[in-house]
Amino acid sequence: MQTYDKFYVGGAWVAPSGNDTIDVINGTTEEVMGRIPAGAAEDGAKAVEAARAAFESWSNTSKEERIGYLKKIQEGLVARADDIANWVPARIYAALLALAAPGSARRMLRVVRRDAPRHPSPNAGVAEAAMAASLGVELGGPVKYGEEHQDRPRLGDGPRPQPHDIRRALGLSRRTEDLLVLALVSTGLARPSRGTRGRAQPPS
Repeated sequence: MQTYDKFYVGGAWVAPSGNDTIDVINGTTEEVMGRIPAGAAEDGAKAVEAARAAFESWSNTSKEERIGYLKKIQEGLVARADDIANWVPARIYAALLALAAPGSARRMLRVVRRDAPRHPSPNAGVAEAAMAASLGVELGGPVKYGEEHQDRPRLGDGPRPQPHDIRRALGLSRRTEDLLVLALVSTGLARPSRGTRGRAQPPS
Protein backbone atom coordinates (compact mmCIF):
# COMPACT_ATOMS: atom_id res chain seq x y z
CA MET A 1 0.00 0.00 0.00
CA GLN A 2 1.32 3.43 -0.95
CA THR A 3 1.06 6.33 1.44
CA TYR A 4 1.69 9.92 0.44
CA ASP A 5 2.17 12.47 3.20
CA LYS A 6 2.73 15.55 1.04
CA PHE A 7 1.11 17.55 -1.76
CA TYR A 8 2.81 18.36 -5.04
CA VAL A 9 2.40 22.12 -5.34
CA GLY A 10 4.36 24.55 -7.44
CA GLY A 11 6.81 21.90 -8.65
CA ALA A 12 7.74 20.67 -5.16
CA TRP A 13 6.45 18.27 -2.50
CA VAL A 14 5.12 20.26 0.46
CA ALA A 15 3.74 19.16 3.82
CA PRO A 16 -0.02 19.62 4.39
CA SER A 17 -1.34 21.97 7.01
CA GLY A 18 -3.10 19.17 8.91
CA ASN A 19 -2.73 15.47 9.73
CA ASP A 20 -6.03 14.09 8.38
CA THR A 21 -5.83 11.50 5.59
CA ILE A 22 -8.13 9.99 2.94
CA ASP A 23 -8.15 6.30 1.99
CA VAL A 24 -7.71 5.54 -1.72
CA ILE A 25 -9.96 2.62 -2.69
CA ASN A 26 -9.10 0.10 -5.40
CA GLY A 27 -12.03 0.13 -7.83
CA THR A 28 -11.59 -3.59 -8.58
CA THR A 29 -11.12 -5.05 -5.12
CA GLU A 30 -12.75 -2.29 -3.04
CA GLU A 31 -9.77 -2.52 -0.69
CA VAL A 32 -7.63 0.35 0.57
CA MET A 33 -4.68 0.71 -1.83
CA GLY A 34 -3.20 3.94 -0.48
CA ARG A 35 -3.59 7.03 1.66
CA ILE A 36 -3.24 10.70 0.83
CA PRO A 37 -3.48 13.90 2.90
CA ALA A 38 -7.00 15.22 3.31
CA GLY A 39 -5.94 18.83 2.92
CA ALA A 40 -7.60 21.98 4.21
CA ALA A 41 -8.57 25.43 2.95
CA GLU A 42 -5.02 26.65 3.48
CA ASP A 43 -3.65 23.88 1.25
CA GLY A 44 -6.19 24.69 -1.43
CA ALA A 45 -5.20 28.38 -1.34
CA LYS A 46 -1.54 27.45 -1.84
CA ALA A 47 -2.45 25.27 -4.82
CA VAL A 48 -4.54 28.03 -6.40
CA GLU A 49 -1.73 30.54 -5.96
CA ALA A 50 0.76 28.11 -7.52
CA ALA A 51 -1.63 27.54 -10.45
CA ARG A 52 -1.89 31.27 -11.05
CA ALA A 53 1.88 31.60 -11.08
CA ALA A 54 2.20 28.63 -13.43
CA PHE A 55 -0.37 30.09 -15.81
CA GLU A 56 1.73 33.20 -16.28
CA SER A 57 4.69 31.16 -17.49
CA TRP A 58 2.47 28.76 -19.47
CA SER A 59 0.84 31.65 -21.32
CA ASN A 60 4.28 32.63 -22.59
CA THR A 61 5.14 29.21 -24.06
CA SER A 62 5.28 28.81 -27.82
CA LYS A 63 2.92 26.71 -29.91
CA GLU A 64 5.71 24.20 -30.50
CA GLU A 65 6.28 23.75 -26.75
CA ARG A 66 2.59 23.13 -26.12
CA ILE A 67 2.42 20.63 -28.97
CA GLY A 68 5.39 18.85 -27.40
CA TYR A 69 3.57 18.50 -24.08
CA LEU A 70 0.43 17.18 -25.81
CA LYS A 71 2.50 14.63 -27.72
CA LYS A 72 3.97 13.36 -24.46
CA ILE A 73 0.45 12.90 -23.08
CA GLN A 74 -0.57 11.11 -26.25
CA GLU A 75 2.44 8.79 -26.03
CA GLY A 76 1.51 7.90 -22.47
CA LEU A 77 -2.06 7.05 -23.48
CA VAL A 78 -0.89 4.97 -26.44
CA ALA A 79 1.47 3.02 -24.19
CA ARG A 80 -1.48 2.10 -21.97
CA ALA A 81 -3.99 1.64 -24.81
CA ASP A 82 -4.37 -2.11 -24.27
CA ASP A 83 -4.92 -1.68 -20.53
CA ILE A 84 -7.51 1.03 -21.12
CA ALA A 85 -9.33 -0.86 -23.89
CA ASN A 86 -9.52 -4.14 -21.97
CA TRP A 87 -10.39 -2.80 -18.51
CA VAL A 88 -14.14 -3.26 -18.95
CA PRO A 89 -14.05 -6.52 -20.99
CA ALA A 90 -11.87 -8.23 -18.37
CA ARG A 91 -14.38 -7.48 -15.64
CA ILE A 92 -17.34 -8.48 -17.81
CA TYR A 93 -15.57 -11.79 -18.42
CA ALA A 94 -15.15 -12.35 -14.68
CA ALA A 95 -18.85 -11.58 -14.09
CA LEU A 96 -19.94 -13.99 -16.85
CA LEU A 97 -17.60 -16.63 -15.46
CA ALA A 98 -19.31 -16.26 -12.08
CA LEU A 99 -22.67 -16.86 -13.80
CA ALA A 100 -21.27 -19.88 -15.63
CA ALA A 101 -20.01 -21.36 -12.35
CA PRO A 102 -22.42 -20.02 -9.70
CA GLY A 103 -21.16 -22.44 -7.07
CA SER A 104 -17.79 -20.71 -7.15
CA ALA A 105 -19.05 -17.12 -7.31
CA ARG A 106 -18.23 -16.17 -3.71
CA ARG A 107 -14.82 -17.79 -3.86
CA MET A 108 -14.19 -16.03 -7.17
CA LEU A 109 -15.00 -12.62 -5.72
CA ARG A 110 -12.68 -13.25 -2.78
CA VAL A 111 -9.80 -14.49 -4.95
CA VAL A 112 -10.14 -11.69 -7.50
CA ARG A 113 -10.13 -9.06 -4.76
CA ARG A 114 -7.13 -10.61 -3.06
CA ASP A 115 -4.97 -11.83 -5.93
CA ALA A 116 -5.72 -9.79 -9.07
CA PRO A 117 -3.80 -6.68 -7.85
CA ARG A 118 -0.65 -8.81 -7.57
CA HIS A 119 -0.62 -9.46 -11.31
CA PRO A 120 1.47 -7.09 -13.45
CA SER A 121 -1.50 -6.63 -15.81
CA PRO A 122 -4.57 -4.82 -14.39
CA ASN A 123 -6.81 -6.88 -16.69
CA ALA A 124 -5.18 -10.28 -17.14
CA GLY A 125 -4.95 -10.56 -13.36
CA VAL A 126 -8.74 -10.28 -13.05
CA ALA A 127 -9.42 -12.89 -15.75
CA GLU A 128 -6.78 -15.35 -14.51
CA ALA A 129 -7.77 -15.03 -10.86
CA ALA A 130 -11.44 -15.58 -11.78
CA MET A 131 -10.61 -18.73 -13.75
CA ALA A 132 -8.36 -20.05 -10.97
CA ALA A 133 -11.14 -19.61 -8.44
CA SER A 134 -13.72 -21.24 -10.75
CA LEU A 135 -11.51 -24.30 -11.19
CA GLY A 136 -10.41 -24.39 -7.56
CA VAL A 137 -6.74 -24.42 -8.54
CA GLU A 138 -3.69 -22.23 -8.14
CA LEU A 139 -2.34 -20.52 -11.24
CA GLY A 140 0.89 -18.58 -11.63
CA GLY A 141 4.00 -19.27 -9.62
CA PRO A 142 7.18 -20.55 -11.30
CA VAL A 143 6.63 -20.95 -15.05
CA LYS A 144 8.88 -21.53 -18.06
CA TYR A 145 8.49 -19.94 -21.48
CA GLY A 146 11.03 -21.56 -23.77
CA GLU A 147 14.33 -21.08 -21.97
CA GLU A 148 13.04 -18.22 -19.83
CA HIS A 149 12.02 -18.90 -16.24
CA GLN A 150 9.59 -16.55 -14.55
CA ASP A 151 8.09 -16.40 -11.07
CA ARG A 152 4.54 -15.12 -11.56
CA PRO A 153 2.19 -14.06 -8.75
CA ARG A 154 0.17 -16.97 -7.38
CA LEU A 155 -3.55 -16.70 -8.10
CA GLY A 156 -6.20 -18.81 -6.40
CA ASP A 157 -6.27 -21.51 -3.73
CA GLY A 158 -5.88 -25.22 -4.22
CA PRO A 159 -3.62 -27.66 -6.04
CA ARG A 160 -1.69 -26.97 -9.20
CA PRO A 161 -3.74 -27.59 -12.37
CA GLN A 162 -3.67 -31.01 -13.97
CA PRO A 163 -4.34 -32.06 -17.60
CA HIS A 164 -8.03 -32.70 -16.89
CA ASP A 165 -8.38 -29.11 -15.69
CA ILE A 166 -7.74 -27.97 -19.26
CA ARG A 167 -10.99 -29.65 -20.34
CA ARG A 168 -12.80 -28.06 -17.42
CA ALA A 169 -11.45 -24.64 -18.35
CA LEU A 170 -12.53 -25.09 -21.97
CA GLY A 171 -16.01 -26.06 -20.82
CA LEU A 172 -16.25 -22.98 -18.61
CA SER A 173 -15.05 -20.79 -21.46
CA ARG A 174 -17.73 -22.21 -23.78
CA ARG A 175 -20.46 -21.60 -21.21
CA THR A 176 -19.16 -18.08 -20.66
CA GLU A 177 -19.23 -17.45 -24.40
CA ASP A 178 -22.80 -18.77 -24.60
CA LEU A 179 -23.86 -16.41 -21.81
CA LEU A 180 -22.24 -13.48 -23.60
CA VAL A 181 -24.05 -14.30 -26.86
CA LEU A 182 -27.33 -14.69 -24.99
CA ALA A 183 -26.83 -11.32 -23.28
CA LEU A 184 -26.02 -9.60 -26.57
CA VAL A 185 -29.02 -11.15 -28.35
CA SER A 186 -31.42 -10.34 -25.51
CA THR A 187 -30.32 -6.70 -25.47
CA GLY A 188 -30.54 -6.38 -29.23
CA LEU A 189 -26.81 -5.78 -29.65
CA ALA A 190 -26.47 -8.92 -31.75
CA ARG A 191 -28.72 -11.17 -33.80
CA PRO A 192 -28.43 -14.90 -34.22
CA SER A 193 -26.95 -15.80 -37.58
CA ARG A 194 -29.17 -17.48 -40.13
CA GLY A 195 -27.91 -20.23 -42.37
CA THR A 196 -28.33 -20.10 -46.12
CA ARG A 197 -29.74 -23.62 -46.39
CA GLY A 198 -33.10 -23.56 -48.14
CA ARG A 199 -32.84 -19.93 -49.10
CA ALA A 200 -33.78 -19.10 -52.67
CA GLN A 201 -30.84 -17.99 -54.73
CA PRO A 202 -31.18 -14.74 -56.72
CA PRO A 203 -31.46 -15.15 -60.45
CA SER A 204 -28.21 -14.88 -62.37
